[in-house]
Amino acid sequence: MDSIALIDPEKGEISTDDGEYEDGSGLDRRSVSTVSDPHMEKEGGDTNSMNAEAANSSECNTARYRMLVGILALMISSLSNSSQSVAVKMAGRAGCQALVAATGRFLIQTLISSWSLGGIITPAYDIWYIGSSRRFWIMVRCVSGSLNFGVFSVVVTSMAVGEATMIKYASPAITCVLAFFMLDERFGWSESAALLACMCGVALVASAGAGGSDAHHSGHLSYYFAIALGLFGSLCNAVRNISLKRLGKATESAGDQSASTTAHQADLMTWMTGIAGLIMCSISALVIEGPGAFLSLSSPTCLFWVAAVGGAGYCTQWSINWGAQGGTAMLNSLISYLDVVFALVWQVVFFQEPLQFRVVVGAVLAFASIVLLTVQKAC
Repeated sequence: MDSIALIDPEKGEISTDDGEYEDGSGLDRRSVSTVSDPHMEKEGGDTNSMNAEAANSSECNTARYRMLVGILALMISSLSNSSQSVAVKMAGRAGCQALVAATGRFLIQTLISSWSLGGIITPAYDIWYIGSSRRFWIMVRCVSGSLNFGVFSVVVTSMAVGEATMIKYASPAITCVLAFFMLDERFGWSESAALLACMCGVALVASAGAGGSDAHHSGHLSYYFAIALGLFGSLCNAVRNISLKRLGKATESAGDQSASTTAHQADLMTWMTGIAGLIMCSISALVIEGPGAFLSLSSPTCLFWVAAVGGAGYCTQWSINWGAQGGTAMLNSLISYLDVVFALVWQVVFFQEPLQFRVVVGAVLAFASIVLLTVQKAC
């Protein structure tokens, strides 16, 4: 009797009703498949092992490349951030109040980021639908970042630009404590030594200002009140560092860690920081300075320096959002200490503000700690 061809719905194999396959061998292929060659198994095992090692090596190289790119981005943010400090102080000397300059910076940042994201409403929709966890940490990061710059813009007009920057970057100590409890980050001898060097530098700068001449401190705040306000800005900076890492973990949990996602989230944070800063700084300027707070923007000189603040601020914001998600919160905070080195250079070059010996020693300690930590991480 002729056999009837059947199709196995699970295996997709064509067989006959009497157990013979189409090749007429009469052998059950399922039984043949159980016969294994030990040499083939060994070769297959070696191949799998080699593939696993290659995958691990590729993943390791990718992680190292991402960290190095993040370090470079953070260095760029430090350079642009210190340049932003110069623009804020120059705007102040031209008659523009610090909070007005900060408001202009956030307005420019909002306009540029809105243009790159395709409008004002589109980023709001993206943030709303991005997920509750990521949305929360984006909000925390943006509010803390706005507060950080608003506070610093007031402090830098009341102190020498290098000293103000040095006080602001007491944040590694606060970041260290927050990272220990919120991120379960442990740090070894290199991070501990770098942290100690940074904090010694801050202490030296504070004591130098207290015991030195106040001739170049032309702002409205007293020196000690400026220090206290700068330390509050350090707290905001630490919260910003922690929230960026928590955002990275939330993105990883969502299984969406592509380069395009990281870039898009950086753009969204830049936009959101601009919105938050625009609201907070404009209201604060109106409350403190009165209805005529923004009249100084009618001056072309003031308008130029405010535009410079906005351009440098956008570069700072974007580069730090991109770079800070690649390393640990401690490493990010310490690399951003390069602000101090750049700011001290600008202090002498642009403002002819004298450098005391203690301030120089503190800056050297901070710079040495950054170099040693970066080399150790890169290797």
